[in-house]
Amino acid sequence: STKSYMAPLVSKFDEPYERAKELNRAADLTQMAPGAKVALQPHTQTFDERAKIFLEDQWKATMLPLGYENYNTFCDAVRERNRKLFGSRN
Repeated sequence: STKSYMAPLVSKFDEPYERAKELNRAADLTQMAPGAKVALQPHTQTFDERAKIFLEDQWKATMLPLGYENYNTFCDAVRERNRKLFGSRN
């Protein structure tokens, strides 16, 4: 798979860290720090209530004004756009 191909090359993803650090380009350098960036094993992610509220607030501020009530309505719009542009996959 693509992940198994990328895993041995993970050091390539670390390359910009020193440069970004030197040039003070990243607001959060921890995201660019050297480390495992390719997950080969499934890993469950859970959000606490604070994170859920944050995401809901961000959705309401950013996507709701564009007419997307929720993620499903956004996905439906993207699928419809892609269907018009590229046709159906049948």
